[in-house]
Amino acid sequence: MNAPAGWRVLDERPLLTRPPFATVVEQTIALPNGRRVDDYLRIDMRDFVVVVPQLRDGRIAMLHQYKHGVGDACYCFPGGMVEADEDPFDTALRELREETGLAPIAMTALGDFVVNGNNGCGRAYLFQAQDCSFVGREPHDDLEDIDVTLFDVDELRLVVMARGLASLPHAAAYGLAAL
Repeated sequence: MNAPAGWRVLDERPLLTRPPFATVVEQTIALPNGRRVDDYLRIDMRDFVVVVPQLRDGRIAMLHQYKHGVGDACYCFPGGMVEADEDPFDTALRELREETGLAPIAMTALGDFVVNGNNGCGRAYLFQAQDCSFVGREPHDDLEDIDVTLFDVDELRLVVMARGLASLPHAAAYGLAAL
């Protein structure tokens, strides 16, 4: 970890280890001002991708499915976990094909972001897929059925404004793609 000068990890105790999905560590940290924090939680989770796919006719594909972390069915963009030996760009192409049956002519990286700046919680790699066309779905291991819905830009804006996107990385991907 590259902490600024003065930040030091004095001790670290694993609280939960569930490779490859999550590790929770309690740290004792010495701050530059001399203060000591004895119960700082660091949460390491797998990196993941979110893809905003736009078809050649301008419509945007979204998934509607149950998300257990949300506790409800909601709209989201295609995405998934980056495998240990996989580049996030390749993950984005794979997940897009598995979940929607779409393949893009071009793909633009919108950035990568730590999910929670204080605790970690993985890194989200966000992409926009342009000029997508249906080429057929690949087998996938998602836990629930996936319904693919196509929205024009105005319809999608209404979905977002009605809080139809319940996950921050998906909302961020939408916002960056809309820019």
